[in-house]
Amino acid sequence: MVKEIFGKKAGLLGALLMGIMASHIERCPAGFADHDAMVLFFVVTSIFFLLKALGSLKDKYWIENWRKPGDIVRGIDDFFKESKVAVGYSIMSGMSIATVALIWKGFPYIFVILLGYFTVQLVFNHIKKTDSLGVFICIFITIAISLMVSLSLEMMDIKLFFRSIQELEKC
Repeated sequence: MVKEIFGKKAGLLGALLMGIMASHIERCPAGFADHDAMVLFFVVTSIFFLLKALGSLKDKYWIENWRKPGDIVRGIDDFFKESKVAVGYSIMSGMSIATVALIWKGFPYIFVILLGYFTVQLVFNHIKKTDSLGVFICIFITIAISLMVSLSLEMMDIKLFFRSIQELEKC
């Protein structure tokens, strides 16, 4: 991810530092068998996919007039027709966060970070007078997918738990 943002030299330096940093070695599967390494991997993967989604967006005003419902529907429809790559990357980011949600109970912190980023991006877009609809849709898809997947799997877990209690009561 560092290579994508800052270039090849920075990517190599980042990989080297990750490889020799004592705190990372201590918390990786080779040093300390815990879920932190998996969480870190999937958090970085979700951020990578979200950056790819935001990077593939076009700078364009999607909605001509926010007061006309027809323009809003047409603009959102145009966004989904022209930004299939960004939507795909957003879905992958959401799936990565859903994986984090199944591993780590502190996953809501990721949503706080995403919403904080979105707030700052809104301010910058307002200053630059650019459209924020694409950023909103990408972050919305990421959060919605991650919540739908993780909560549906959690609900299946809860149903299995109650079924096992009922079976134990029958015995």
